[in-house]
Amino acid sequence: MGTCHPNDCVPNASVQSPGTSALTNGETLHPDNEVVWESPLSEMVGTTSGSEPPESEASLQRRLEDSLARHGERHPDTILAVNSLAVLLQSLGKHQQAEPLLQRALKSNEETKGAQHPDTLVSLSNLAMLLQAMGKHREAEPLCRRALANKEKLLGPHHPDVLTSLNNLAAVLKAMGKHQEAELLYRRALDGKEVTLGSTHQSTLTSVNNLAVLLQAMGKHREAEPLFRRALEGKESTLGPSHTSTLISMDNLAMLLKAMGKHQEAEPLLRRALKNRETALGQTHPNTLSTLKNLGGLLQAMGKHREAEPLLQKALEYRENTLGPTHPDTLSSLNDFAMLLNTMGKHDAAEPLLRHALSGRDALLGPYHPDTLVSLNDLAVLLKAMGQHDEAEPLLKRALECREKTLGSTHPDTLTSTNHLAVLLKAMGRLKEAEQFYRRALEGREVTLGPTHPDTLASLNNLAMLLQATGKHREAEPLLKRAMDGCKATLGESHPDTLTSLNNFSMLLNAMDQHSEAESLLRGALLSSEAMLGHTHPNTLASLNNLAVVLQAQSKQGEAEHFYRRALEGRSATLGSSHPDTLNSINNLAMLLQAMGVHEEAEALLRLAVDGCKATLGPSHPNTLTAVGNLESLLEVTRDAQAANPPFLGQTTPPRLGSPLEPPRLGSQLGSPLERLQKLQSMQPHLQQQQPQQ
Repeated sequence: MGTCHPNDCVPNASVQSPGTSALTNGETLHPDNEVVWESPLSEMVGTTSGSEPPESEASLQRRLEDSLARHGERHPDTILAVNSLAVLLQSLGKHQQAEPLLQRALKSNEETKGAQHPDTLVSLSNLAMLLQAMGKHREAEPLCRRALANKEKLLGPHHPDVLTSLNNLAAVLKAMGKHQEAELLYRRALDGKEVTLGSTHQSTLTSVNNLAVLLQAMGKHREAEPLFRRALEGKESTLGPSHTSTLISMDNLAMLLKAMGKHQEAEPLLRRALKNRETALGQTHPNTLSTLKNLGGLLQAMGKHREAEPLLQKALEYRENTLGPTHPDTLSSLNDFAMLLNTMGKHDAAEPLLRHALSGRDALLGPYHPDTLVSLNDLAVLLKAMGQHDEAEPLLKRALECREKTLGSTHPDTLTSTNHLAVLLKAMGRLKEAEQFYRRALEGREVTLGPTHPDTLASLNNLAMLLQATGKHREAEPLLKRAMDGCKATLGESHPDTLTSLNNFSMLLNAMDQHSEAESLLRGALLSSEAMLGHTHPNTLASLNNLAVVLQAQSKQGEAEHFYRRALEGRSATLGSSHPDTLNSINNLAMLLQAMGVHEEAEALLRLAVDGCKATLGPSHPNTLTAVGNLESLLEVTRDAQAANPPFLGQTTPPRLGSPLEPPRLGSQLGSPLERLQKLQSMQPHLQQQQPQQ
């Protein structure tokens, strides 16, 4: 029985140097796909066969009551009815109602059949996997270990049920962040299935898929890719291209390719999977909606926000109608749609959706469930983007404390919360506290995930940029270089994360007055970004802005103006005129024009920036206050100039000077996204005060 894991992406936890729209490494809390674990993560008994329509909750409840009245609590029919009702409730997302039923079934089996009876072990496994789904990993682990030990004793090490229990324990360990032990168990399960069932058996291919999913979570993308391809090819040849299991593998391979930055290869796979699922299962089937949601997430990562929006909205609406408004999958879609709106700068629209997702998950799953903590974290990120730092801080601290309590201090999710809190503290100007949390996140990730894991490289980047912001350029330089080299080695020269690191390293060189070297690196990064992501991707536009900053630092004002205008035009067309990044570009261009003495146009742009920031971010947002300060300073300069040199009657504004610019050479437009950095611009780059920081 496959279980779809929600696609809960935490927006980028990134820092940015003031005065730039610096691309920064971001991170995801969970793999950015709805991974389907195809092997029965629980060995649910009492369900109907695939050809029979499933019984309703009311029907199963009546069957249970009838069996109780006729046979009593411990009769096999009663135990089966209890288990069947629990299975259905779990499938409906009613975990808290299912748990006491599975506890009841386990107790009855133990009392009537003994601790090592196969039915007892099935009940044990069922309860363990429900607890895992509820985020109660520490409770699930001993149950999984007990089931595995008893099955090995009863059936031998190579029995299919033993291999399934290996998979179940590995899944729990993966959720707990114990990746190394989980990998050993997944490999043992795979080896056992290859020996007993053969390399092309469906159960073997399922183990191949699950091992690949784990390797992806460990950042071992290159090891995961051939396994995902093997699973897909094996299923296509044995089951056909439209079989449900084949389409699951197609989805998973596509989302790995997304994580690897191979977005153009991922998109046709997802579109093919979506078309086949709509044909075979219908538009509202849960698996169809998972693929629809994944495609929307891919388009969002590619910067195609307006194309992604209707897909994610459609997935949300279908899930609400099919599963109900409080089903975990519906709340997952609600959370994702809200974070897309956040990325698009539609903060006011996103906030009530995120609050609804948080309250729904809290009520349904409990305050400590991983999905609840995802929504808690995402709401805090949104509030930070809105400048509401004081409200965001207690939410992030609560998420961190809950994860430390339930997962431990070194779990990847806990370290993600640590990093997010550091991001907020930096934004609040509490740099010493921020540095402590950045270092804690980095040290934990190096130990738990390894020095070359993408999240570890993200922490390197974030700590380096904090050091840069505090003027510790020499200390920041080796960290950023290590992050850049790590991305090249782990992800490849053309991966979006690698290009991001190159951007950040270039901006550090610019801050260290190594302008020529910074310019050369940025021009190369821009060409690669245009080729890899497309001309209108938000990160390509940020590269344009960064190059303009470096050119302005070298007094190449005419060329800087050209790139600032390109960034502004691209952001206006792609993100909209009221998006925070667009307003940032308006501000940046205005400050350059002020430095060039073109005060009239600069004033008009700054008034647009002020009005836009007030409308989009609110009057007290830091960016709004910065824009207001910039406008006031410009007006003061203008008044002083007029007082010192009153114009003669009929005097006109002098013409602007500067030679015409040749447009830069552009790479071919290939269109592809930045995987874990898709929401980077929503993290609110600082508007420049007076002029871009050099």
